[in-house]
This record gives sequence, C-alpha cells and structure tokens, in this order.
Amino acid sequence: QGWGPFLKGDAGGTNDPRTHIAQLHAPYTQAGWNGKLVDDVIGGAESLKSHDENSGLVYRTAPWTVPMEDGRRYRVEYAYQSSHAGAYEWVTGYDRTGGTGAAVETRRTPIGQQRTTGHFTETVTAGCGDTWTGLRKRADAPDGADFVLDGFTVTDLGPAPERAACGTLAVAAPETLEPGRPNRVTVTFGNDEAAAATGARAVLELPEGWTAEPAGPVDLGTVAAGGKATAAWQVTPPVDAAH
Repeated sequence: QGWGPFLKGDAGGTNDPRTHIAQLHAPYTQAGWNGKLVDDVIGGAESLKSHDENSGLVYRTAPWTVPMEDGRRYRVEYAYQSSHAGAYEWVTGYDRTGGTGAAVETRRTPIGQQRTTGHFTETVTAGCGDTWTGLRKRADAPDGADFVLDGFTVTDLGPAPERAACGTLAVAAPETLEPGRPNRVTVTFGNDEAAAATGARAVLELPEGWTAEPAGPVDLGTVAAGGKATAAWQVTPPVDAAH
C-alpha cells in the first residue's frame, strides 16, 4: 500500500490508515469550512493528506520509488500545511546493507504549525544502505493534527563532499540518576559500515562536578561490519545535584 513515491509505514498497522489522496471540492475541503484548520488540497486538484494519524512512521520512500545513490547529495522539498506544532517530523534514514536489522533513522526534523502553505527543503547525503525519507507522527502529538503535502521532489545535487557515517549509538541509563551514588550507564555502538571499524572509542561527557569510573574514554577495539560493542560507566552525580 502506498501513495505515489511513498510506501505506508507502521503507523496504525494494516487496519487503520488515515492517510489518503484528498481531492478538491471547495469550499468543503478547504480551511475555514466547519472548523477545518488547514486545506485538504494545497496544489491543483489533489494533495496527500494525513488526518489525525496514528503515531509511528506514516510513510516513506523506497529505493525503487526514489533511488538515492551512496555518496551523492539530494535536495528534498515539498509544499505543505500542518495544523499543529509538535505533531509530525520529517525523517531521513537508511535500510542496513543486506536488509538485516531494523531501519536506522539518521535525522528527525520537527514540523511546526503552518496553516498557510509553506515550503520545506532539506539536504540528504545518501549512504550506508538504501537511503529513504518520509513522515513520522509523534507519540505526544495533540489530538486532531493534520499534515498535507504536495509537490514532493528530490533533486540530485551531485557528489557529496563527505561520506555518510554508518553507525548507531544507543544509551541506556536509569530514568533518574541518584545523587552521591554510582549509577550504571551503558552505550552500545553498532557498526553499519561494509568493513570493520578499528580504533573505536566511547567518550562520556559529564556536567561539572559529576564523576565516572572509568574516568577516560573506553576502547571498543575492532567492531566487525554489522557488529556491536558496548561500553559501561558508573556515573556519580554530586550529592547536591537536582533530581
């Protein structure tokens, strides 16, 4: 299931899609009618509308709909309206080489309230696998938030001056770190490069007055392609640190 260059994401599963191609039937489909905050259609006779979507990835491109070649830069742009701030994000990511593991999101750009037609533009460096871009609905979005997109284009800008970094870093720590006592904090580095990463190190930066054991960087050694390595610290906030 999809719409033009976009495939349906995981938002709403398979049974509750709230995104559709809206058709112009003015004035009923446009802002101001019966309390509508944004237009259903913002260009021509049709636009892609996400109405009060479920949280998660709403839609995304795929390599067979919008091919992006590793090592090249692309300009992604479109016209849009957004009924509420803090509801949707434009995301960029890649599917790991070989199709193993979950997709990696490398950037999320918050979309603010835009009740007249605005223009979005962003530059993407392709790499690390099959690069894609799309729309995500935040879990804490206000009720009734709509997003309307039109004029979606992707322009090849040529070779990128720097190659994309292919890896992930996940942090695990208690929700609250207890002052004056050690708290275990771990980071896990995932290597999505096609070759092993050598000389990898994990560095923990702390606020003034905080301490960690070990005190310096942790050597991760050589991390194989597709592999992971974990570093751990015991972090002690000062006794007068705010909870």
